[in-house]
Amino acid sequence: MIEVKRLKQGDEGLVQDIIDKFWSGKKLNHAFLSKETNYLLAAYVGGIFAGFAYAYELDRIEREEPMMFFYSIDVLPEYRRQGVGKRLISELKRICAERNVSKMYVLTDEANAAAMKLYQSTGGKRAPPDSALFVYKEEEL
Repeated sequence: MIEVKRLKQGDEGLVQDIIDKFWSGKKLNHAFLSKETNYLLAAYVGGIFAGFAYAYELDRIEREEPMMFFYSIDVLPEYRRQGVGKRLISELKRICAERNVSKMYVLTDEANAAAMKLYQSTGGKRAPPDSALFVYKEEEL
């Protein structure tokens, strides 16, 4: 059984453990956990941490319903292909329905075959192929 828990303030130790597993040497940004519209989900298989996903609820100017930017998901290698990623996305979709979110979106690269398959298998629809992502890095801001 895959259990998913939303991590919040008070779970800083668990969150730092996740950061240590996936971003060695980085430290927790405490502000992330303090915002009600930020979502960090941790998945556990048999009580053992298996993976995470995080997302941001974004307000819109043209309608009251927010949208969700599903930013990142990762599963430890030993738990891949066991439904952990699907369960995390299912929980994000449940939160979206509960919060009356109008749409959720996620970005990936075509070369990331595992992500492409996961997002398609969980109901994600690919945006038009002419979409482009532009990034402004710190030194350009």
